[in-house]
Amino acid sequence: MKIIIDGPDGTGKTTLAKELSIQLDWPIKHLGVPKTKEEKLGMFDMYIEEASKAEHAIYDRWAYSEMVYGPLMRRASYIDALQMQFIERTLLTNGGAIWLYCTCEPTTSWKRAQTRGEEYITDYTVHEAIHSGFNKLAKVYWRIIPMVPYGTD
Repeated sequence: MKIIIDGPDGTGKTTLAKELSIQLDWPIKHLGVPKTKEEKLGMFDMYIEEASKAEHAIYDRWAYSEMVYGPLMRRASYIDALQMQFIERTLLTNGGAIWLYCTCEPTTSWKRAQTRGEEYITDYTVHEAIHSGFNKLAKVYWRIIPMVPYGTD
């Protein structure tokens, strides 16, 4: 089983991941932001490899972030809807998964992110667009694994 915790910056993902890790005694995995062209092009394979592992784990971010942040930060996502369906099917056949969608008011998460000193999103309108992107993604019809919203306001 995999617990995937994803959502905009400042919504409590890492806090929730740490608490679940303590209670379940499961490891937390954080798949980093792709930096090189090779890493970007290899994202789908990386997620398939992780989804194929038959182990319990908590993921602090997942491919959903790429689908939201990619178009906003790099003008393109390296994961599309069909690839995400394949990733989700792979998760289901290897122990299952659930997506805990961390969310809160954009003003709240903006304040949290600014307090932490996150520098890569400096425009509040981009921050709002990230929230909007996750909200749309959480409601798509093609999602295969269950999604549970987790509000941190």
